[in-house]
Amino acid sequence: MSTMRRRTYSRPSPAMAAFLHALRTRRTKPFGPGEVKIELLWVEGRESSEIGRLIVTTPRGVRHAFAKVFKPRQPGAAGRLEARTQFEREIQWARRTSEAFGETAEVRAARPVAWDERRLGLVTEEAPGTPLDAVVESGARWPATHERITGLQRTLASLGRWLRIFQESLTEEEPTELDPGAIRDYIDARLVKLTGLPQASFGQAERAAVLGQFDRHAADLTASDLRRVAVHGDMTPSNVLVADDRITVLDFAKANHDGRYLDVARLYTQLEFFTTKPQYRKGVFARLQQALLLGYDATLSANNPLFQIYAAQHVACHFLSHAREPARFPASLYREHQCRHHRRWLRDWSADRRAVDAVVASVGRGR
Repeated sequence: MSTMRRRTYSRPSPAMAAFLHALRTRRTKPFGPGEVKIELLWVEGRESSEIGRLIVTTPRGVRHAFAKVFKPRQPGAAGRLEARTQFEREIQWARRTSEAFGETAEVRAARPVAWDERRLGLVTEEAPGTPLDAVVESGARWPATHERITGLQRTLASLGRWLRIFQESLTEEEPTELDPGAIRDYIDARLVKLTGLPQASFGQAERAAVLGQFDRHAADLTASDLRRVAVHGDMTPSNVLVADDRITVLDFAKANHDGRYLDVARLYTQLEFFTTKPQYRKGVFARLQQALLLGYDATLSANNPLFQIYAAQHVACHFLSHAREPARFPASLYREHQCRHHRRWLRDWSADRRAVDAVVASVGRGR
């Protein structure tokens, strides 16, 4: 479900090769005493990193691990600073999360094994499991059986509990509150870009409607909504591994403190995106979305104002990623289909509360 460009290949970049060489020759022994052999099975290029799967042979046996090298997304000092910040954040949050969860039966985080500050390289233990996007793709495909849907509901409820435990365990008292104005600016920056992309077919009137709906929801935020909590920051199905009844979450490079519903709304909308494909039924995904919310907080409604704001933010971001992605036929057809879906979602979202308010006002006038 991720729109990020990825490419799997067999030869590592110079940066990955240098990190692996340093890992093999370092004096400290992250994999234990004795002679260690480290082999690279494959590597995968991402927007801001390179991931490699390793097979590690030690006197105690054979194990697998993952190597990750952070790389700048833009040239110059700013790009290097961003890469280093993500590297340091990944180590800090992965360690804290792994320690907080421990070896629980249901939820865990991949544990860092070794890192190299000079080369911005990190090794984490391999966690068993299948990426959640693949689990959902196969399990929810029509005709989805009751057994498969029930199993997916348990998985999504467990992921909701992972988010709750993560927030409860790692949230620190933040001196600043959420700034709704900053969230509004973040969303509007993406709306402005959409209005300038012909393939988006998204105009200034639609931008104004989205911002108007944002303002109505923002007016209903409570003091509790403005409290910052620990967030993963990149909570997508591809960053979640499922193994039987265990959930493992990966990639903490964007972890921070932010709004309490940032992560759960991201997953909720990612599930929504599955329904743009004909092999999936909206009713099935409505059940999965509800299971996610129940696992996270049985009192949470998708109509919560802060939840709604974050859902709109995630849809706007996903919309922009498709609208500006160059594609040739037939991939362009899928891109256009996604754009239509996201445009319709934002239009419906903008109109929904205005329609309700109009009905309430009409009833109040006795019509």
